[in-house]
Amino acid sequence: MGQKIKPSRLLEIGQVLTIRQGLDDKTVNVLTLSEQRRGASEAQMLYAETADSLAQREKNQAERKALNQSMPQTIRPNKKQRRQIHQFLDQ
Repeated sequence: MGQKIKPSRLLEIGQVLTIRQGLDDKTVNVLTLSEQRRGASEAQMLYAETADSLAQREKNQAERKALNQSMPQTIRPNKKQRRQIHQFLDQ
């Protein structure tokens, strides 16, 4: 654990991997191996995410959503408001 995942690294059935995907970390168990490279939908059948990892990702997602909602959104002035601002500053 703690080593980077590379395509050349050998996997074993039952191995536990921690994968960084975007802002989240996934912890998965390798269920089976495939001889050929497959599409994402077929690859998802080869591993299972742990319950703890899934719960942690959902918790992090809820925290990010709450943080984004609590931050004030910057509202840019429209064209009319910009003209009014320029008129006010020019006086």
